[in-house]
Order: sequence, then structure tokens, then C-alpha cells
Amino acid sequence: MYYLLLACYLLLRQSKINDPEGFLFGNELPIWHYFAYVPNYMMAYSGSYRSRILTPTWSLGVDE
Repeated sequence: MYYLLLACYLLLRQSKINDPEGFLFGNELPIWHYFAYVPNYMMAYSGSYRSRILTPTWSLGVDE
């Protein structure tokens, strides 16, 4: 399910959806953080959840 979410994210990002304020894709982490299960460390370091579309992934890094 996690990889399905990442695949959907990559497809949406490539589709050039109109996101003028950067709500979904603004301030993104590099995609390798998500494949390495470490986005929660970078989110904690930066003090923000970064890309809102992938915000639910922080808990997976905590669980793993």
C-alpha cells in the first residue's frame, strides 16, 4: 500500500497538476527519503511535514 501511494504521487507530480500555491507539491523532500523509510527524520529536522500529499508517510518511518 505504501508503494502504491508513492507511485500515485509520482504520477500526479508528472501530470503537472495546477498547484499554484504549492499546497500539494511545494517544499518537497527528495523521493529517495520515502523509499528509504526516513522522511520522518527530515520532517523532524526541518520542523515541517513538507509535501502535504505525502504527510501520512511520517508514521510509517516511526513504525519501522
